[in-house]
Amino acid sequence: MAGRNAHAMIGAGVGVGVLVIYKLVKDQKPSFGEFIAAAIGGAAFGLLPDLLEPATDPNHRQFFHSYAAAGLISWANLKVWQNPILLEKDKLHFTLASAGYLSHLLADSGTPKGVPII
Repeated sequence: MAGRNAHAMIGAGVGVGVLVIYKLVKDQKPSFGEFIAAAIGGAAFGLLPDLLEPATDPNHRQFFHSYAAAGLISWANLKVWQNPILLEKDKLHFTLASAGYLSHLLADSGTPKGVPII
C-alpha cells in the first residue's frame, strides 16, 4: 500500500502534469504560482480518499476507494467540461482535483489488496 507521503507526491506530480498538458493545449506558459498551486492541490486531493476512509485496517477501502467512485468522478469531470456556464479556470480546477483523487485510487489499485468495484 502506498503511504501518505507517496500519495501526496503522486498527487502533486499528477496535478502539475494536468496543468502542463492544459497549458500546452492552450499554447500558454504556466506561471510558477500555477505550478505550486497545482502541486499543492494535487497532493491534497491525492490524500482525500484516506481522509474519507482512514487506513486503520487492511480492509479500509470501501466506496471512496472503489472503481465506482473513480467512474463517478470521471463522469462528473466530463459533465463539468460540458457545462457552458462554468468558467474554464473552474473546469481546470475540478480536473486537477479529480486527477489528484484518481491518482490515489490508481496507486492503490496496483497493490495486492487492490480496490473494490463498489
